Amino acid sequence: MSDAKDVIEQFIRRAQGSGGGPRRVSGSGSPQPPKPRTVAIVIAVLLLVWGAFSVSYTVQPEERAVVKRFGNVVGIADPGLHFKLPFGIDRVQIVATERVLKQEFGFRTEDATGDRTRFAPGRYPDESLMLTGDLNIIQVEWVVQYRISDPVKFLYSMREPTQTLRDLSESVMRRIVGNRIGSDVLTVGRVIDMAGDSVLAVFETAAGAVSAALAIQQELNASSSKVPDDRRMRFRVGVHLGDVIEKADGTVYGDGVNIAARLEGLAEPGGIT
Repeated sequence: MSDAKDVIEQFIRRAQGSGGGPRRVSGSGSPQPPKPRTVAIVIAVLLLVWGAFSVSYTVQPEERAVVKRFGNVVGIADPGLHFKLPFGIDRVQIVATERVLKQEFGFRTEDATGDRTRFAPGRYPDESLMLTGDLNIIQVEWVVQYRISDPVKFLYSMREPTQTLRDLSESVMRRIVGNRIGSDVLTVGRVIDMAGDSVLAVFETAAGAVSAALAIQQELNASSSKVPDDRRMRFRVGVHLGDVIEKADGTVYGDGVNIAARLEGLAEPGGIT
């Protein structure tokens, strides 16, 4: 935009230098206003420059653009160079739909670009300190990873979708921790992997897995009871009792994992299979 500003200033200086600026008339000494033709030329140039800089936009490979015209959504643009109506008629909002986003609770990542991740020195006790079922206080830190599948719903279905996701995640975690004794929270159930918008957890008992799944769905339903059906966040949960093989790095695989993933795909939104 600085280039556009420089071009506009040059046109204004040229217009003033060609006789469009204030001049003194011999005898009276009163300044003359700019000529109407000069003013019209300057306005036309300003409009052309504004239109040239507002007629195109670029969408990056991991993004989608929501195009609005007079406040109404008229389309979703894929990555690449696109054109739109200038002068603010079309407005574009960019949403990262192909990027795995995350929300951190109890800690904050400061730098993850090097070989070792650096975390911010501060603590967030309002998020991480929780009361267990046997009235012990423990500190829980966790991460929620998600991906935006529908940019229009993300922008306009609810007022603050990111904050809503944080509130729901914290509410579910507090309910799960509050329904367990402290030793179970520390030993029973482990989050193994969080790929994309999915979570893989392993439990020592089938009862523990079902109890956690029920607590998650019940808390989500209670937290979004006042939200219209078409705007609710719904999770699908698949539970399977089977053997898994654990690698040295802590990841697991086997038929137990594969069948649970298939059951999750068969579950209804907000249901458990």
